Amino acid sequence: MPGATVAAVQAAPVFLDRDATVDKACALIREAGRAGARLVAFPEVFVPGFPHWIYLDRPQANEHYFVELVREAVDVPGPATEALGGAARDAGAWVVIGVNERSRRSAGELFNTNLVFGPDGALAGWHRKLMPTYAEKMIWSFGDGSTLRVYDTPLGRLGTLCCGENTNPLARFTLIAQGEQIHVANYPARPAGDAVDLAYNIQIRAAAHAFEGKCYVVVAGSLLPARESHAPHGDPRRLRASRRGPHPGRLRGRGRTSRRAVSWELAPMSMVSVRRESMRPISRPCRWRTEASGSARRSVSHRNRGQS
Repeated sequence: MPGATVAAVQAAPVFLDRDATVDKACALIREAGRAGARLVAFPEVFVPGFPHWIYLDRPQANEHYFVELVREAVDVPGPATEALGGAARDAGAWVVIGVNERSRRSAGELFNTNLVFGPDGALAGWHRKLMPTYAEKMIWSFGDGSTLRVYDTPLGRLGTLCCGENTNPLARFTLIAQGEQIHVANYPARPAGDAVDLAYNIQIRAAAHAFEGKCYVVVAGSLLPARESHAPHGDPRRLRASRRGPHPGRLRGRGRTSRRAVSWELAPMSMVSVRRESMRPISRPCRWRTEASGSARRSVSHRNRGQS
């Protein structure tokens, strides 16, 4: 498995605007490619955003948001995938990006889908989330096992799962059994005041999959803008960002960094470290470490405050 540079994009979509979000994603893909990235990973349903309203109010009050989401969803294949493939080709990189996929078999049916593009710009395949989590079942249909596959790439065998299905033992085993070497796990942001410590949950999930699968895990999480314009009933407190995505604040690693992305190298014969810093104190500081020796790889160590 050769060394490579990977970019995990942490950015906010242009919410419920497919074309603008695709344009933003294409710009980020090309930027990562210029920085030397050969794999670019995006958050869950980055295009055109995560339906946060499902956790904020009763369904009847938010039906118009679902209508807008269906209108702005992605046809696969379609103009949006053509644009994303063109950006992947320009960057010379593999790209994994989450989209709201509009079904061709039923009006109003959506899937939570990760698209996989090759460096030639072709749509190599896609994975539909098997089981939407909690209230997500009001938005997305179920996927099936036919999309649980790995892709042979010059970087290694690439696989991907969406958010909560990274806790699904059989889905994870299916990829591990195919010899997965690089795993992309993508996640949404969470609104302020959420009781779920998603960052801590992700640390556990990524560590478990990396350790059990002897593979690299690339985590890409979304962000919320300082204020979301779609807050229900015009109340900005309903969906105010805390600047906490799955990775609060800024990521630093070996390579180019920004508040939008972090890139680091997959080096089979050397140690690679990625350290996370927050723009405000967090309850569980952590250190991510990936160690590699020959073909066997181990990851990740997590340390809570007060523990050795």
